[in-house]
Amino acid sequence: MKLSERLEWNAADRHILDCAGFPLERIDELDNTFQQINESLVISICTLAEPILLEQPDYSTIILPKELVMQFKDDIDQQFSGVSSSARQTLWSFASQYLWNSCHNALSAIKHEKRFNDPELGDFFRALEDAKKSGFSFERTLLNK
Repeated sequence: MKLSERLEWNAADRHILDCAGFPLERIDELDNTFQQINESLVISICTLAEPILLEQPDYSTIILPKELVMQFKDDIDQQFSGVSSSARQTLWSFASQYLWNSCHNALSAIKHEKRFNDPELGDFFRALEDAKKSGFSFERTLLNK
């Protein structure tokens, strides 16, 4: 999703940017850059050779390298040099959070899918997923016993 679309959906972030003095009508100027970074991050997450655990000290750095985030900050600073640093910083904070969420969601989706391939528990997870899709409530079943 483009940066401008994310901000269209998020009225609170839009309002904060407006209060910070960011020209919202120009936000689409960053759509291509944001989209390229987001897509490259998702691709790098999908091609990771080993599983990543949330407990790993370098978890954040692996899924969202600091270099890319700082490059995006530089792009914002260059493209919006006439806008206050506070407004640029606010936009960068929101965009960084959107990138983080996208990366985390991609990794979660991969881990969710890998559960089905587990040699011992794969059948259980597939059956549980099928039950969820057909409206079966695990909690309700446990309470009735």
